[in-house]
Amino acid sequence: LFDQITETTRKSAASSEQISAATQEQAASMTNSLEIVKGLASMAAKSERDIKDYISKIKITDKMKSDINSAFSVLEEISKDLNSGNSDIRNYSSKLKSYKTREKTIEYIGILDIKGEMVSAADPIDKSNNMYNHRPYFMESIKGKKFQSEPYISNVTFGYCTAISIPYRKPNGEIVGVIMADINIES
Repeated sequence: LFDQITETTRKSAASSEQISAATQEQAASMTNSLEIVKGLASMAAKSERDIKDYISKIKITDKMKSDINSAFSVLEEISKDLNSGNSDIRNYSSKLKSYKTREKTIEYIGILDIKGEMVSAADPIDKSNNMYNHRPYFMESIKGKKFQSEPYISNVTFGYCTAISIPYRKPNGEIVGVIMADINIES
């Protein structure tokens, strides 16, 4: 019996040493992984700073201003067409496509309802992610303001863009949505 207890104790001690060594190995691996993650986060932050610095140096030229003003005219034209009573904002995607085709600097164009839901767009709408009430263009235009963002790099085309928007009003002046567009300012 004493020999069995001794053997069991010895096996337990050996198992404990193996577990301890494996735990130390795991801890070292986790520490190494944490350092890698910290390094990646640091590189991402530096990349973001570099991109913002680069974008901040973009100057809006007279041609860019002209393109942006032309796109604002398109948004006003859409608003007038909608108010003519011939169209509904929820069934306007095909007309938005024709405006996008006509105005080559428009990369994206859409209409949002009063809640910020994209209800019509020139390009297919992702129904699982079509709420834009958090976007500055929506927040400003739903208050009745014309909006133009600072230049940014599009996460779709990777070109330089600016977002523009206007409130969409009924003929009585009531704001019922927002008409927006992303304008390519590279050309």
